[in-house]
Amino acid sequence: MACPRGTTVEGDKCIREEVMTVVKCPSGSHFEQGQCLGNINTDCPQGMLFKSGTGCVPVIATIDPAPSVPPGLTAGGKCPAGMVHVQGGSFKLGGYHASAGSTVSVKEYCIDLNEVTVGDYKLCSQKGKCPTSQLTCNPGSSSFSAGDDQLPLNCIDYTDSSAYCSFVGKRLPTEDEWEWAARGGSLGRKYPWGDTEDWTKLCASTPNKRTLPCRVGSFPSGDTPLGIHDMAGGLWEWTTTTRPQDNLQPGNHAIRGGGWDIMIGFPSFASGSRVGYEVTYRSKAVGFRCAKNP
Repeated sequence: MACPRGTTVEGDKCIREEVMTVVKCPSGSHFEQGQCLGNINTDCPQGMLFKSGTGCVPVIATIDPAPSVPPGLTAGGKCPAGMVHVQGGSFKLGGYHASAGSTVSVKEYCIDLNEVTVGDYKLCSQKGKCPTSQLTCNPGSSSFSAGDDQLPLNCIDYTDSSAYCSFVGKRLPTEDEWEWAARGGSLGRKYPWGDTEDWTKLCASTPNKRTLPCRVGSFPSGDTPLGIHDMAGGLWEWTTTTRPQDNLQPGNHAIRGGGWDIMIGFPSFASGSRVGYEVTYRSKAVGFRCAKNP
């Protein structure tokens, strides 16, 4: 059986021969979808990572894992277990207070992944270092009385919060440290998860009315880029910062994050928002997390 040029015999049919065309692209490029495209080098210098569409960008922070080790022992890296390492940097404060827009700088530090829980605080109280007599500031909404060690501790004032952090070898964060972590460092996010308001990503009384804060880490979709939980909603958190030139009375300390009792229309859970209270203030919507120098 004779077949026309360009075809070959296959059984009782003439089949067109497939011709493979070899395309040679210039150095530094490759053939893809009918054209020569430049190669993309995803290798970045130390301290930087590759971001699609941007190139090499600085790494602003690293997470130290929290393996199962006894409380208080260092779990490797720069931070103890249950904390995250945050590299320092400079940024402009958010919010609507007088200091908003001011450029501030923070040095590297460690910050707790979770707000301090009822269970955490009980360990301190059992050692006689952390008082519990005033942890029922709001009957029916006191997490200490709810019987759940995974709830974040509320009804705690500045003095007792600071005492707990000292007991575990830590300290309260400054509000600049708190905001830098909540906004994803130099990413400058409005909220921990991004720039769009989303009430499904935090513990609040919207859309469902609550009587207690949620268990820590209940809204992982609302975490910061470093995996820090509940920096929006949950509980307001004490900081060491006093700025009388802002909306803080002399001696009042800034609290950040917004509480579980907030409703739609109150923008307090934006990472730049803040209010402030005297050191003896206690509320069903106020708690804390600790920080530490690496």
